[in-house]
Amino acid sequence: MKQKLNIKKTLLSIIAIIVLTSINAQEKPQRIKLKGVTIQNDYHENISWVNSKNVSLNSRDYIYFGSETSCYMQLYFGIKEVNGKPFLIPIRLKNSFYSDSWIFFDEISYLFGSRKEIRAGKGVRFKITTSGKRKVGNGISEKSTVTVSGETKSLIEYILNNEPTRLSIRYKNVDDAEVVDIVVYPKTMKKLKKHFQALIKSYNQLDDAYKLNSPF
Repeated sequence: MKQKLNIKKTLLSIIAIIVLTSINAQEKPQRIKLKGVTIQNDYHENISWVNSKNVSLNSRDYIYFGSETSCYMQLYFGIKEVNGKPFLIPIRLKNSFYSDSWIFFDEISYLFGSRKEIRAGKGVRFKITTSGKRKVGNGISEKSTVTVSGETKSLIEYILNNEPTRLSIRYKNVDDAEVVDIVVYPKTMKKLKKHFQALIKSYNQLDDAYKLNSPF
């Protein structure tokens, strides 16, 4: 009982540590310290969600038809036990959009490059289709999550492998041709890259520790 309480306390500590103890009764528990990420524990589903730190993409509130709009990007994945063995839930990208007006976006376009590069047709663009949850509370929130594969994986790899540059993001409602454009500046992209790197490192740490042979 005392050991279980200690494990629970460890999972909830500010220092991000994941403990898996029931993989094999004859093996010692593995204590893996993850840095630069946050952890949320779902004890009902027995899942630990590992999240990159949330980054506000707006250097200041963006005005959209008289409404203040804030946008965020975040990576996350989960780890749980399935039939006594560790299982990593694939990395996902979450896009969050907060405003006083709906956009109902179902497509996001990411265009990298300076104004000069974009005008010359030398920008680098990625486009993903999304679906997600919408809520009304203190304002409106629209959130989408997509598994990091295909075009989305190419987007994340571009952020990880290139020097931070200006990024123009377009949230689009395809059917209504409604769009909201925001600009993310290199200073913010540097911070986003740092937190994405920490998340990917944590994922690969767990993949290597439990010999899952599925690195990012």
